[in-house]
Amino acid sequence: MSTPEYLANTTNPSTSPTLAELRIRVLADESLPLARRRDMASALASLAKALGRPAETIPADPKVLRAQMKGLTAAMVRMKAGRWRNVQSLVSAALAHYGLVLVQGRIREKPAPEWLAVLRVLGRGAGPHFHLWRFARYCTQTGILPARVNDAVVAKYQDDLINHSLVSEPARAAHEVARCWNEAATDHPDWPQQRLDEHDNRLPCAPSWGVYPESLVRDVEAWCSGLGDTDPFADHAFTPLKPASVTTRRKQLRIYLGALVAQGVKPAELVDLAAAVTPQRAKLALRVVWERAGQQATHHTYHLASIALMLGKHWAKLPEADVKQLTKMATRLRPTASGLAGRNMKRLRQLEDPEKLQRLLDLPSTLMAEAHRLGTPGVNTALLVQTAVAVELLVHVPMRMANLRNLRIGVHLHREPNDTMSLSVEPEEVKNAVAIRARLSDATAAIIARYIDRYRPVLVRGSSDFLFPGQCPGAPKSDVGLRDQIQKALADYVGITFTPHCFRHLAAYVTLKHNPGAHGQVQRILGHKSLHSTMAFYSGLETSGALEHYDSLIASQRDQPIDKPPNVRRRRR
Repeated sequence: MSTPEYLANTTNPSTSPTLAELRIRVLADESLPLARRRDMASALASLAKALGRPAETIPADPKVLRAQMKGLTAAMVRMKAGRWRNVQSLVSAALAHYGLVLVQGRIREKPAPEWLAVLRVLGRGAGPHFHLWRFARYCTQTGILPARVNDAVVAKYQDDLINHSLVSEPARAAHEVARCWNEAATDHPDWPQQRLDEHDNRLPCAPSWGVYPESLVRDVEAWCSGLGDTDPFADHAFTPLKPASVTTRRKQLRIYLGALVAQGVKPAELVDLAAAVTPQRAKLALRVVWERAGQQATHHTYHLASIALMLGKHWAKLPEADVKQLTKMATRLRPTASGLAGRNMKRLRQLEDPEKLQRLLDLPSTLMAEAHRLGTPGVNTALLVQTAVAVELLVHVPMRMANLRNLRIGVHLHREPNDTMSLSVEPEEVKNAVAIRARLSDATAAIIARYIDRYRPVLVRGSSDFLFPGQCPGAPKSDVGLRDQIQKALADYVGITFTPHCFRHLAAYVTLKHNPGAHGQVQRILGHKSLHSTMAFYSGLETSGALEHYDSLIASQRDQPIDKPPNVRRRRR
């Protein structure tokens, strides 16, 4: 089949059955071996159970299933890792058997001889070239030879991944095909030499600074420099910000400008900050962000509105009427609800299951035991222990991510000759300038000492005193690297979706659950400057604990259990 013929032949499967209907069809399908039928039927039933919904209510539609299965791990669905992998593979195979899936995660068909001839230069399909092997099998199924591959073929492949596969990140998978293809063409003369467009499918919410006029970029740098100016004699309209906060403001401004571009404003028109924060343009930008947030006032939208107001009032010095309009927009976009954001409350509610909470608290011990079982320290084993140390510190000293990744041995982490340990982070290194001081327990110190002595040397490169060393000598592990490492362990071993910052919320949750009025204690644990901040963030977390306490009071006041009938004497007539 030629490339144009194939691209014109788009498969449009009929309305998808439910998982229950597909299971009945599989069991009755005599074209499949009996054992295969039973395995597929069992996998479909297991998937419905994992999703927590009746099979009759779940469409056997790849796009629907991919969205519902996103982020699920074996621990989350209470299965062993091997069983969960088999369930996903068998479900994909069942959907493929009836034409609902066109691209399986693991395509069994062998690539055509023409494909094998070029793939041999890459080696086997493991590692970074896995995407090319799967693409080769897909092209074999559709009759596309290596010499006929072009951007249109990759675009069709991406469309089939999105609409007719269970591949978790279809756009990224297609992007990886183009990237790996171009790398192979560069590194191997025998590889087909046509180049593919490595189009980034992510929404361009924040174009790079290079697309804007140099005059705007200079204005931005001057503004950011002023935000962090600590000269006590300078004429500041606000308290100077720390470098991390200045970086955040720069990112927020970049998102704001990107929203303007998304609304059709040409970058060349944004010659300076004054041109970007007029009320008319602020309205354009903030509407985009507001709509992305589901037409709700969020802290993110409010921060962008506040930046526009700050720039208009203090930097561009717009007319008073314009400043009033910007003030009105910022006021209307300010969230009225107090307490944690909805997504963080959802993450905490996962720990209302006592078993999951216990698994989280035991995670460092679990990871240490796994490392001990694996034996001689290698990189993967050392990373397990590194994760154990990070989680142990977050549980006992719930600090912010920036402070965790930048911990240095001998500077922040102090180890005495008797192996006792303490932690100290000076005010100037903490976001709100409140120092972190903690004496670590013997159990926590023992885990850290074992990591430093036995496992950290496997990970460190060059001379570095960082507790969590990075790939570059003398630098700490990247924020994204350490964050992903912790989140993956929580998903795989505990079965929850949880971020490192949520350990701060966990400290408040556990404290207020057992002592509903202990907001002052939460303030001291988290290092808030004022009790008002603690109350604003965690108002409401104490409700369940207070109700449980109230229930116990009511139960103690009752003369008898509520499930027994009252002992009432009948009046004689």
